[in-house]
Amino acid sequence: PDALVELTLAEAGRIDPERLTRLHESRLRLSPYALGMVGLAEHLAAQAEGADEGGGVWAARRDVVVRNLKQFVVRDAENQSAYLDLPGGYWWRWYGSEHEAHAVFLRLLTATEPRADLAPGVVKHLLANRRHASRWNSTRDTAMVVEALAEYSLASGESAVEGEVEVWLDGKRRATQSYDA
Repeated sequence: PDALVELTLAEAGRIDPERLTRLHESRLRLSPYALGMVGLAEHLAAQAEGADEGGGVWAARRDVVVRNLKQFVVRDAENQSAYLDLPGGYWWRWYGSEHEAHAVFLRLLTATEPRADLAPGVVKHLLANRRHASRWNSTRDTAMVVEALAEYSLASGESAVEGEVEVWLDGKRRATQSYDA
């Protein structure tokens, strides 16, 4: 809960350096979900001090958190996906949600390395683990995953594509639609 509070404050531009430092120092006792929230808060703190591209204390701490989380990553070469091998937890509570943990991890990867090869694997894992191909476990985790996917799409450049869609029915082209970013 403290990590969520700190992330919420950081998103509102009200960073509490003491609490964020305390959370960072206790990061090895945090769940991967909470650790991801701490990393996002540190990223926002680095941006606030103008040092998000590698300089500054907050950026260095954020990078430590990313390395800590990457220790849980399992890559599935056959499916071209990647996921966090999450230790057991409180799956019946909001802070134990596997999907939310992956969404926070994706947001952190998007903020730090959107064009690296790990983020697309996490996206593929999230998309492959929907219920009935349309949602995740709850409204809350569905919203968090959709938000993470949207951030990734914008940061990676995947939303800036152009193309044309054709609709075919019974062997006949029924419609054509062009689109751009």
